[in-house]
Amino acid sequence: ICYRFVMSWWEWRVFFSAPAGTARNAEDVWELLGRKPPAGEPERRSDVYVVCTGDAGIKLRSGRSLEIKLTECRHESGAQFLYKLHGEADVTLKAAIVKCLGSVKVSGRDTLRDSLESALALTSESSELSCVLLHKSRKAAAFGGAYVEQTDITSDSFSDLRWRSVCVECSRLDRLLKVLKTNTNSSSDTVSEHLLKLAGKPESYADFVVHLWHGKE
Repeated sequence: ICYRFVMSWWEWRVFFSAPAGTARNAEDVWELLGRKPPAGEPERRSDVYVVCTGDAGIKLRSGRSLEIKLTECRHESGAQFLYKLHGEADVTLKAAIVKCLGSVKVSGRDTLRDSLESALALTSESSELSCVLLHKSRKAAAFGGAYVEQTDITSDSFSDLRWRSVCVECSRLDRLLKVLKTNTNSSSDTVSEHLLKLAGKPESYADFVVHLWHGKE
């Protein structure tokens, strides 16, 4: 089987700790944008993330289907251009990851190939994979030609901690940047300026899991 990339897009994402051990009163992106939260119940699921590199996000989506996101490049804003792979999870997790990454054909994209090869080498050489289970409660909606999501996160491995992630994604970088430059509803800051005061810097789920794991060690 030769696996193929199923989609690609730009993504700008931040994570920040929720105050007082709960995400309920954390900064709300819908308030920043001056709009009502999306209607309906949030999407809830639990994903198992493999600790790999900051350029390779590897997870079992809902504990079942293998999903890999590779970073090709990073914009000065902190946005990343990501490629997504779907793999088979009917064998051991390590074997499924190695099979998927080892079967991808990349040509003419040196940085993407570097991300893939680094992830493949690290996974292949690891005697045992380190994993983090993240529980998510997520709402998302279209805004300004892009897609905005807000996710509250907990983990059994870090039971006393809570996080909130805010993400803007789009196939077009200009539309994504336009959303980030939107003035907030409550201050003179732009959306990105306000969120970066909370988060420090943008990072992907791959970055977040790596930092979370190594902070635990």
